[in-house]
Amino acid sequence: MQKKVREKAMRIAALFALFVLCFGMLWGGRLFAPLAYAESNRPLEFDETNVLDDLAGATVDGKPFNLLNYPFYPSAEPEMHIVGVIEYCYSYFANANGNYGLYLYVYNPNGQDIDTDSTANTALMATAYDTYPITQESKPTAYEKFALKFCSTIESGAYKHLFYKFRVVDHESADGKTIRDRVNSNGRRYDISGIELQNTDGTIHDYGVGGSYLFSGYTKGYGIDENAESDLTCKVNELETVELQTTSTFYRTGEYKTNYQHDLTSVYFAVPDRFFDDYGGLQKVKADWHEYVTTPIAITSNTEVYNELSPWIGKSIGKFNNDVPLSLYTGYQEVSGSNGHYATYDWVYNALPDSPASSLLANAVFLIRSNFHHEYFHTEQLCQMLGVSRSTLYRAFQSELNISPGEFLSNFRIHQACRLLELGNSVKTAAVSCGFSDAFYFSRAFHRRMGVSPSDYRRQPQKQDAGSEYSRLVF
Repeated sequence: MQKKVREKAMRIAALFALFVLCFGMLWGGRLFAPLAYAESNRPLEFDETNVLDDLAGATVDGKPFNLLNYPFYPSAEPEMHIVGVIEYCYSYFANANGNYGLYLYVYNPNGQDIDTDSTANTALMATAYDTYPITQESKPTAYEKFALKFCSTIESGAYKHLFYKFRVVDHESADGKTIRDRVNSNGRRYDISGIELQNTDGTIHDYGVGGSYLFSGYTKGYGIDENAESDLTCKVNELETVELQTTSTFYRTGEYKTNYQHDLTSVYFAVPDRFFDDYGGLQKVKADWHEYVTTPIAITSNTEVYNELSPWIGKSIGKFNNDVPLSLYTGYQEVSGSNGHYATYDWVYNALPDSPASSLLANAVFLIRSNFHHEYFHTEQLCQMLGVSRSTLYRAFQSELNISPGEFLSNFRIHQACRLLELGNSVKTAAVSCGFSDAFYFSRAFHRRMGVSPSDYRRQPQKQDAGSEYSRLVF
């Protein structure tokens, strides 16, 4: 029995010695004292260690790490700094790299609240070089974003969120290799150009935190000689990154076609000459396009609509306020069911009252907006789509707008034609695009409504307002 106990104890001690987990961590280019963790059967257990516990075991310039050296402070622009990089569990033997990982320690001097679940949290790292095997002199030729998995932060107290710990999520790149595949046993190089982190308010910031981290040697138990003492070292070379001010611009085709994109949006920027003087050229320019969902934005060329809405900007008016002479909405739908008759919207500002006349009018306007460009579309087709008689539709328009459905449709078409002419489209294009198959009839209707011919309107430097009978239902 004593022999079995002794053998079991020796086996545990041997396994502990074999699987002691040490790593090198960088702090301003200085090597941390190695920390030891016992191996467990769960992969990537180092994800679960606390950021403060990790930092507390470090030494800087021969002195214990001190939080007082890393204060909170305000800055004009948000700041983040990579203060530590851990190469975790790299082994000379490929079959011993199951727990290999790369960890980043981020210093957050502004106390920003990071959305730790966001998929937008990434690190931009080099994935290709001009020479192989990769050495200190190699130059990166391609970069790629790698997701950052949140591990821990300081959750409370005076130092809340001062540091964040992330693991770089390795993946196979276009060359078919992972980060682990790409590094070589004699010198493991990691080039990090920057990180992107999303705050809990939804804003995403890009931080230029460039650095080239070159690891060599092994922690004890992970080199070719498992009994050799640790000779793990790391050298840091800063990578200068520059944040450039971009200016947006756009190009318009000048011709309107249904279901076509008419604007091309782009940006331009300038690179200071000193970078070309110092480095001879740019290594890489990488850009990303981000699309954001904003609260609804109303855009109108109708002067009366603009003047009526302006006093109400920033004011809450509730669901409906009769003092506001305008309604804005998208996705209108009239619904009848067990709960009664009511209107629904994808989005609405100053919802129309749910009276039968108002609901019918809103539905009619929606159909006019959707079909005005078809030359066959007239009040007869509109009544058929709505399932009402011409007299019922007439009363709805007269009671709300004091105008007939036919006049409303004609004025709306003229209003849309004005927009196309203002963009430089030809008179023929404006006519056909707005449901006028007869150019002569279009010119007569346009002149009757606007007081000038379409050609004269197109040449006018000051565009006239296309009318306001229907401005309660902003288009």
